[in-house]
Order: sequence, then C-alpha cells, then structure tokens
Amino acid sequence: IQGEVEDEVVLRPEAIRERLRELDRVLEELSQYRDRSVSEIEASLSLRWTIERELMAVRKDKS
Repeated sequence: IQGEVEDEVVLRPEAIRERLRELDRVLEELSQYRDRSVSEIEASLSLRWTIERELMAVRKDKS
C-alpha cells in the first residue's frame, strides 16, 4: 500500500554470531544446574535467582 512504512529487520551476520556465542556461554553456565530437581530449585531463593538471571541474560537486547 502506497505511503505505508514497512518494518524492516536488518540481519547483521556478526551480530547474530555474537548472540549465538553469548547463548553458548549462558547455556554452559546453566548446565551446572542440570542435576538439580525442581523442588530443590524452588526451595532455594538464591539458586532460583541465579538461574533466572542467567535465563534473562539470554533474552537481553544487544542494541
């Protein structure tokens, strides 16, 4: 439609590679909690916060 601005997403290969490297680092860090049970995580506020913070690191914007 004429006069309408489309949202464009610009994909920069290096930015994508950096995000994937960051994801690998976070997943490696989270792997230390793999053997913890859900109830153990729920019972420990500090453990929950640590895991949640790591998950948030995956979502953060790198603008």
